[in-house]
Amino acid sequence: MNGFDTGGTIHIVINNQVGFTTSPGEARSTTYCTDVAKMLEAPVFHVNGDDPESLVWVAQLAAEYRARFSESVFIDIVCYRRYGHNEGDEPSFTQPELYSRIKPHTTTRNIYSQKLLNAGLISAEDDLALKEEVEAHFAAEQEVSKKDNITPYASAFEGRWIRWKPTQIEEEAPTPPSYTTAVEESVLQAVGKAITEYPSDFKAHPKIQKFLELRKTSLEQGENLDWATCEALAIGSLLKENHSVRLSGQDAQRGTFTHRHSVLSDTLSGKKFCPLKTLDSEMTQFEVVNSTLSETAVLAFEYGYSLSSPARLVIWEAQFGDFSNGAQVIIDQFITSSEIKWQRASGLVLYLPHGYEGQGPEHSSARLERFLQLSAEKNITVCNLTTAGNLFHALRRQVKRSYRKPLVIMTPKSLLRYGPSFSPLKELSEGSFKKVIPESTLSPEEILAAKEVILCSGKIYYELLEYRQKNNIKTPIFRLEQFHPLPRKELVATFAALPNLERVKWVQEEPRNQGAWTFLFMEWLGASGTGFAGDLFLKINKKIPLNYIGRKAAAAPAGGSFKTHQKTQAQLIEMAFAIEEKDI
Repeated sequence: MNGFDTGGTIHIVINNQVGFTTSPGEARSTTYCTDVAKMLEAPVFHVNGDDPESLVWVAQLAAEYRARFSESVFIDIVCYRRYGHNEGDEPSFTQPELYSRIKPHTTTRNIYSQKLLNAGLISAEDDLALKEEVEAHFAAEQEVSKKDNITPYASAFEGRWIRWKPTQIEEEAPTPPSYTTAVEESVLQAVGKAITEYPSDFKAHPKIQKFLELRKTSLEQGENLDWATCEALAIGSLLKENHSVRLSGQDAQRGTFTHRHSVLSDTLSGKKFCPLKTLDSEMTQFEVVNSTLSETAVLAFEYGYSLSSPARLVIWEAQFGDFSNGAQVIIDQFITSSEIKWQRASGLVLYLPHGYEGQGPEHSSARLERFLQLSAEKNITVCNLTTAGNLFHALRRQVKRSYRKPLVIMTPKSLLRYGPSFSPLKELSEGSFKKVIPESTLSPEEILAAKEVILCSGKIYYELLEYRQKNNIKTPIFRLEQFHPLPRKELVATFAALPNLERVKWVQEEPRNQGAWTFLFMEWLGASGTGFAGDLFLKINKKIPLNYIGRKAAAAPAGGSFKTHQKTQAQLIEMAFAIEEKDI
């Protein structure tokens, strides 16, 4: 498949005929463990593991087949476990017949050495000398491994990874970052020109023509740059700075919400045109790939891609945030534990569309709570953004840092076309990534006079803002754009600057047992140290409680009725500004 082709892979199966303690007939429904290869129409070689010469011949044949046809091939090495699952196991409990045959069966080495002796190719002395030489080598290496002064082989940060540091954390650095994510306006306009044009003989869809015209107008005026435009400007500016970019996902070319249109189709010929590829050079490449509906396989591929290409921005986009459920094993086993568990850094970006628009339980939540539960030791960056400009800076920051951490972004759905969330060009040319966005529409006097403030994240900010303006309320609203690593300094400084502050309300769309509430509440109380409350107490000499505003705990992420959703959402927004509080 285009975008995921490896030029063929040699799959080697060490088939010991036992799955832990399970017999083959209980472990699968097929005759051979390699029968899945039939789906790929790939050749399979079944070879006796006790026959080294046949193994070598098959390995050479497989390598030649892959080299000639650029197709995958399977080698099924039929062998056995002499001691069961491990040296302490008793395999005859579950495979008595098999292990009654294995017990008297001599080793592969003895079988092959006897064959060579019988053929007169080696002498008994040669056989013994070779055995002693190998055993002596193993014994010497074992002694070396027992020494305390051995330096671990840090292969993960050599070769193409030599430029990146393994442990530096931006939030803990004594000095500000040496990089900038802002881009000169002239460069942005040049990228903007490229992403709004197509060949004169290309017949674009009328709606695409209008889409590009609106984009061109916003760029010329320097106002109202939507999310797709800011994303394209981030990618284009990185390409011009010699950073390749890869984006994959279901309908990634068009965009699930018909918002991206990074690849255009000629309405007459069906010919494809990708405006951003006009910015490619000999040093860079942009590819946007529509992936298969196998989240586990695709995310695993992109994770591997990010390991092999540290200088490249690699993004995987779920069609809806909950689609990451199907790839949870990759997220848990590799992405969130990549550096701590495997000593492998990764700069992979996960786009997970998230937000409650009354679309039911399966298309609402990207399970933010799961990623926050997996967040520790500064292992990943988790964001939920409210402005298109902040997305621009988040993507550029991901590449400009001197280290690599996976980035999880709760990307919007309805905000993709919501004007107040769009950004001016100036925010891209002069701004930077904002972890916390302070109150911006009330006067300084109104902010300082506040006894309570609202803290929130994502699209609910705009619903809160609209309600506040409609009802002439003066409660300040602050936006948390980055959850992990938690910007404690920024948050403490924000709240400590309010002399009359008595409490903070955390407002979220998700049920109480989901979303960010549990994570933030534990941090507030001091799960990772003194907590917000402790830091604030030291600064302003009074305790500030953190209160929850949101839906009551639920088993499902969201309801399935649009009318019910609208009702509870309205109640939630109203409750955020009420004196008395209760779960919705």
